Amino acid sequence: MVNVAFELGNQVQEELEYSKNIDSIQYDSLLITGMGGSGISGDVLSLLSNEVSTKSIIVRKSYSIPKKIKETNPFCLFISYSGNTEETLSGLQDAIENNLDWAVISSGGKLIDHAIEHNKEYIKIPDGLQPRAAFGYLTQAVCKMVDVVEGTNYLKDLRNGDRNFSDPLMKDAIDAYANLVASGWTNSTALSLNYSELQQTFLNGEGAMYPMGSFFAGAVPLDHPFEIGVFPMPALDGSPRLVTYTSGGPAVSALTEHPEEARKFAVEFSTNVKTNADDLFRDAHIPNNKNFDLERDMKGYELHPLIFEIIEILQTPGLKHVPFFTFEVGDYALLPGMQSEVFANSQEILSGTSTAEIIDNLNSKLLELQ
Repeated sequence: MVNVAFELGNQVQEELEYSKNIDSIQYDSLLITGMGGSGISGDVLSLLSNEVSTKSIIVRKSYSIPKKIKETNPFCLFISYSGNTEETLSGLQDAIENNLDWAVISSGGKLIDHAIEHNKEYIKIPDGLQPRAAFGYLTQAVCKMVDVVEGTNYLKDLRNGDRNFSDPLMKDAIDAYANLVASGWTNSTALSLNYSELQQTFLNGEGAMYPMGSFFAGAVPLDHPFEIGVFPMPALDGSPRLVTYTSGGPAVSALTEHPEEARKFAVEFSTNVKTNADDLFRDAHIPNNKNFDLERDMKGYELHPLIFEIIEILQTPGLKHVPFFTFEVGDYALLPGMQSEVFANSQEILSGTSTAEIIDNLNSKLLELQ
């Protein structure tokens, strides 16, 4: 089972073959057609999208597209590992006849042929497997086709040089931060305090709100003299967002002389419920281990009520997720050297530097690093 899990992990990371304009896909309504093992990745995306996106994603496993769905003018994504699944090809023909935009994911066959013939986008994955054994490839391809986390297209474009800090998405955010500073809603001594001093200032009751990660709960004494609550970070329109990021976690060096032993250690370290429980108790790091049971595995530990509030927020149905800007890794990470520039200019906002000057500073650094 561990080997299967690592094979899936390798599939998710392996470079696939993309058509040249794959990143240009935009949609408000998405229809995914895929049968059997090929269609499972679509089911996964649909489940994820219910938590992190307002966009409509429908998964169908049939020969045709219903009239009511056609009327919404969806973007159609057809998935068939072999590329020759009868039902999927029939659905594709229906989309073509009704002038719907579409793309395909396959290891080859007629689906890829049709995409090339009609100048449509596609992702080609390695062949020679059973569809269910290619789940990692299919899932990576689906996620590449359609970002379900808000802001990820911008972050990828920023890294790739297709957009910069003058984008309205970034300008509006900087303006909002600058307005908070100008209105006196920030701590005037913030730049003179280090991490632990700022945290203690809040614990002393000298601040009303403290933007911080879940791990802050681990620093709150059980006998703290006043109640502290938690709420999701609001977007500019006031609606709540769950800010998350992918941390480093255990990693296995590609140069290790003992890859299997290192992998076993990494798996054991990550999935050991006692380790998870200790980490939750000490640092309020919320485990993502599916085998971890809060009620069962935290017996004997006394957790601060704030931790339970945080977990309740994490489990809120429909709460949108956004990447943690400057801390994300992989495709959504800033270019090496850009993070420190963002931090420095964030401090400049606290000093009253204008949005225009901040954007100029960031764009200059971005050009230097590209």
